[in-house]
Amino acid sequence: KKMSSPVVRRLSIPECILLVTQRITKYPVLLQRILQHTKGNILKYFMTENEEDHADVTQSLKLVKEVIAAVDNKVNEHEKKKRLKEVYSRTDSKSIMRMKSGQMFAREDLLRGQKLIRDGPLQLKNSAGRLK
Repeated sequence: KKMSSPVVRRLSIPECILLVTQRITKYPVLLQRILQHTKGNILKYFMTENEEDHADVTQSLKLVKEVIAAVDNKVNEHEKKKRLKEVYSRTDSKSIMRMKSGQMFAREDLLRGQKLIRDGPLQLKNSAGRLK
């Protein structure tokens, strides 16, 4: 029913979300252009009113940039969590290692409050000194 609405133009939900995220990145450009084109026109209008408008647009630009940075941060965190779950699913369920500190490290430890910091190939030395 929702898909037939002219508002969504037969786009699926992920595509609609993508449209919104694509637009939010264009707001700073729009606001910067507004600021550029209104700076020269300040003297034409009442100084106090135009200065207030200029300050409001400047504040809006700052807030939009903060929102974009927060969205980027959340997307990055989500991708790292997804990658950590992927690593977890590929790890042998019976693998347990003793770390240099003496603590045991098992597969389940990957998801217990852990955070992905680096992503890439990893080699472990077993007790015989061979790389795994």
